Amino acid sequence: MSGPRHYGKLRAIMVRAQVQTSI
Repeated sequence: MSGPRHYGKLRAIMVRAQVQTSI
């Protein structure tokens, strides 16, 4: 927990992957 920025980046990648699988 030394950087909330990393978490946001990881979440963006996860969301992007979900959107791709959804298509």
